[in-house]
Amino acid sequence: MGWIGYAALSAALAGQVAIFGKIGVRGVDNTVATTVRAAIMFAALFALVVARGGLGEVRVLDRRALLYIALSGLAGAGSWLATSGRCSSVMLFAWRPSTG
Repeated sequence: MGWIGYAALSAALAGQVAIFGKIGVRGVDNTVATTVRAAIMFAALFALVVARGGLGEVRVLDRRALLYIALSGLAGAGSWLATSGRCSSVMLFAWRPSTG
């Protein structure tokens, strides 16, 4: 499959994430639902890495790679929180317009 096929598959799956996320979590705290979804994603991807024999590669990652992987993870978590509206009160508290 070429990059266009992967892009189309990615878009279709991203659409399903949004649909399933809204339908299935009525009455559930968004942050809890996101945490459970992240745990499931971790388990699935960890199983894939183990099945492909790539677990040893984790040990040889240098600090720079780990830093950027960690920053990417934090940005993703922030994005999920922003999407769910959970960090809006934090942002409003942290941002104060200058009174000049």
